[in-house]
Amino acid sequence: RERRAVVDRRPAMGAAGVSGCGSHRGGRPGRRPGTQKGVEEEMTEFELVLGDLAFPEGPRWREGELWFSDMQGGEVVRLSPDGTRRTVVTLDEGECPSGLGFLPDGRLLVVAMHARQVLAVDADGSTTVHADLSEIATWHANDMLVDSVGRAYVGNFGDSSAPPDPITPATLALVQPDGTVTAAADQLDLPNGMVLLDDGRTLVVAE
Repeated sequence: RERRAVVDRRPAMGAAGVSGCGSHRGGRPGRRPGTQKGVEEEMTEFELVLGDLAFPEGPRWREGELWFSDMQGGEVVRLSPDGTRRTVVTLDEGECPSGLGFLPDGRLLVVAMHARQVLAVDADGSTTVHADLSEIATWHANDMLVDSVGRAYVGNFGDSSAPPDPITPATLALVQPDGTVTAAADQLDLPNGMVLLDDGRTLVVAE
């Protein structure tokens, strides 16, 4: 099947990064997300569903529950609709989980940012290295998208630079179900946030 990659090069509006696991790069200036110039903002009410999180990231919905990484907390969490919180896996001290996905056999995949690895998590919470990204990722690995057959696309920061230094382009890694790693696309400015369209034929990457 034909596979295409689409790169969104519109200016980013992300929040500033934090030390440790997050990027050191802040968002580019502009209006607040979700607003239009000249349009008065409406008040929105929010409901707190879970607190005491250090840096929630990479949400996925599976088996009727919300799964996400608490990056600075070093763990992957499951949250049920009734508010029950369960820790799926805790990574080694100093390591940060990021992107999540699932293999066809149901095993959870977790990006270990500093190690630049994709870990597979067994039912008992033990982990094994599913893929080593160090030949592709030139700095911390971050977001991941896993397709229906188990192929994982993983981004990285490119390098440790911070504004006003220019961004070092990064290479997007493609991890096959057997753990083989190749380059899917290059010259990307901090690829972070992906989605598949057109029945999996088009990969959209936010920079």
